[in-house]
Amino acid sequence: MKKILLVALIVFTLSLGYGCKGETSKKAAPSGQGAARAAFKVRTVKVESVDLPLSIIAVGTLEPNEEVMVSAEVSAKLTGLFVDEGDEVEDGQSLVVLDEEKFVLERDKAGAELDKARAELEFAKKDLTRKSGLLREGMVSREDYDAALSKRDSLTSAVASAKAELLLKARELADSRVSAPFGGSISKRYVSVGSYVREGDRLFRLIDIDLVKVSATIPERFLGRLRIGQEVSLTVASTGLNKIYSGVIYFISPEVDPKNRSFEIKARIENPKKELRPGLFAEVTIVTGIKKGVFLVPEGGVLTRSEKTIVFVEAGGKVEIRVVDVLERRGAMAVITRGLKNGEAVVIEGAYDLDEGASVRVVESERKARK
Repeated sequence: MKKILLVALIVFTLSLGYGCKGETSKKAAPSGQGAARAAFKVRTVKVESVDLPLSIIAVGTLEPNEEVMVSAEVSAKLTGLFVDEGDEVEDGQSLVVLDEEKFVLERDKAGAELDKARAELEFAKKDLTRKSGLLREGMVSREDYDAALSKRDSLTSAVASAKAELLLKARELADSRVSAPFGGSISKRYVSVGSYVREGDRLFRLIDIDLVKVSATIPERFLGRLRIGQEVSLTVASTGLNKIYSGVIYFISPEVDPKNRSFEIKARIENPKKELRPGLFAEVTIVTGIKKGVFLVPEGGVLTRSEKTIVFVEAGGKVEIRVVDVLERRGAMAVITRGLKNGEAVVIEGAYDLDEGASVRVVESERKARK
């Protein structure tokens, strides 16, 4: 009886262990199936080739077409002020007058001195003629004649000097009224009525902004793509007008700055409404040609691995590495010239975790890359 119970106990124990092992095997099975890695979630975009204008984009600074510091040509008290800051003036318009009455008096005095010198010269000439005849008759000495001759010559010089003085005073009188050298805007006034100004003192800053210049610094690699007369376009964000202005290059620097390997260009832009102001920053765009058959791919899909530029192309749930050539960057887009074909789906999100042949699941796709 005891033997029968012992055998039964052994059988029960073995059957219990077998059942537990089977249960464990069933629970472990899912873990073995999960060993295959899940597909990566990605977003793709269908690419199509485009013909792309080649552009140079730079930041420039606006300058007035002409600017000058209007200064005093004579020293005197300022007695008349005809314009103020912000005023528009025409070429030749009077801006200030400097004690004009004083210069009128000085001119008139110089004129009187000239008249006196001329009268004395006429008397000296007649005296010399008279003494010349007397000398021939032996009625005056050579010394008397020579004195009359010297006086005539001296008074001739005095008349010439008086003429020069009159011209100088007339010039000072003209300079006492200061006029605009060209039409433009008064951007700064430095004097007031009653001020005593000296020759060379600043009176106004005058600028012409009917045209404006834009000056920009361009990397040396673009030197061969620019020429005088080439069109430029620019936008000025600070005007708030969302407007594109056009101009023409009139200056390309003959030298390259060795410190930053760049050169300066300047262009003129029509500004009839005076919307553009000197000192503003502008984004300058210069179209230098057309590149045919390029692809625009968002920067998120363009990677660098092993010193090569690559993208991932998706087809049938798998990805393939493509080595590409990037011509330039435009905002958030890379301009690719080689390595892609029309209609291919390029991964633009989720590419960083991928490798050749990886399985992917496209969660969202754009029909075409933005131009």
